[in-house]
Amino acid sequence: MKNRLVHHTLDNGQFMAFYDAGAHIVCAQTILDGQNCVQEVERVLAALYKEWRPICIGIPSDAAHNEVVVVEGHKPSRSQPNKVQAEYVAKRIIAQLEQSKTPCVLPGILTARFGCQEAMQQFLKRSGLPYYATMYMDKGVVDEQDAGFIGMYSGHLVQEAVAHFVEQADLVLTLGAEMTDFNTGTFTQTLNPERVISVMPHEVRFGDGAVYAVALVEVMEALAALAGTLPAYTGPGYLGTELAPQQADEGDDGAIRTHTLYSAVKDHPSPGGGYCGE
Repeated sequence: MKNRLVHHTLDNGQFMAFYDAGAHIVCAQTILDGQNCVQEVERVLAALYKEWRPICIGIPSDAAHNEVVVVEGHKPSRSQPNKVQAEYVAKRIIAQLEQSKTPCVLPGILTARFGCQEAMQQFLKRSGLPYYATMYMDKGVVDEQDAGFIGMYSGHLVQEAVAHFVEQADLVLTLGAEMTDFNTGTFTQTLNPERVISVMPHEVRFGDGAVYAVALVEVMEALAALAGTLPAYTGPGYLGTELAPQQADEGDDGAIRTHTLYSAVKDHPSPGGGYCGE
């Protein structure tokens, strides 16, 4: 097929082109044949369930009818949840929250990707923590109409009152939130690392230290179960910027400007609607 116009190639018959390009996106990839298919399918599926990222499996047409070889005594490997470690981590987090006077939570999009968004929301509800903010990538993981929502945190790029509150908190708990350029207002955040606990997909960071080999979903479930032990807090309420009602520009010339655009857009979304911002 080389140098011929064939689909699934770059019109050059090179079937490895997309496979090689996909290596930059997927978390695991393989090309199957009868000799390796059992072990390789198990390997890439294990990677998929660990990372919740795409995988790539190639099956050459001339290998589709190969006899499958199963190694004698082969047993599929299964990753076992480390619930003991997760409970230990959750108790440590709860203990620090109990000592905190002004904790702040940053819920993240990774709770949705790893299937524990509901557990995260239960944790916030049961704990009664009245201070939480979202960053750009994390909008939608919590209900921003809840009393505990204080606004959007994006470093010092927008909503300075929110940034001040988050960065002055004596404990910041991030739940599957990533400190990307978008989320941090192009890295303008000034969080004190010693006051931050970060619950990530495969580790939990306490300041400069970390606990490894613990899954985000297990920690979130353990936190939700323990959340009722926290003391009552009084929150500051919403600290974000409220848009003024739509008004025409003085001497309106029909041009679209920032305050008229955003105040007009605010009036159109409906509850439960889906929206994409770019």
